[in-house]
Amino acid sequence: MRLILIILLFLLNINAISCAHTLKEIFRDKDYFDKKIVTIEGELVGDIIKKQGGVIVNLKEGHQFIGLYIPYSLASKINYTRKYLTIGDRVRIKGIFNKECPLHFGEQDIHVQELEVIKKGKKLKETVVFPKKITALLLSIITLILGVFYLTTKRYGR
Repeated sequence: MRLILIILLFLLNINAISCAHTLKEIFRDKDYFDKKIVTIEGELVGDIIKKQGGVIVNLKEGHQFIGLYIPYSLASKINYTRKYLTIGDRVRIKGIFNKECPLHFGEQDIHVQELEVIKKGKKLKETVVFPKKITALLLSIITLILGVFYLTTKRYGR
């Protein structure tokens, strides 16, 4: 019985330690999370900015965004970030949250210590549906006819 109780307590403790946070929780209580290790899942968005010793990229979780400072050794795992016609990598990061980072001009960020790509991003194909192609062609023809009509009436004074 005592062994079962010890195992149960151990499992509950592991679950509490590995619990992922949300950016909403972190932003709500910045003072509590400042300089503490947090775990967050989200999609990488925007451009990757190279800095000395690592890269800076944004992470989107729900409607919240935060900057990540990722060492080059971990940044090599990144394939895609969300941009036009691209879905960014979905990642789980573990790192230290800084309410006012002294290295990055007082901005709040997370200095990543572990990065795991949960789902790889991908490029999307841009498709234009057939009715839009027909509409564009018809509008081009109408514009051409109106342009010719305008120029001929202006030149010959009618």
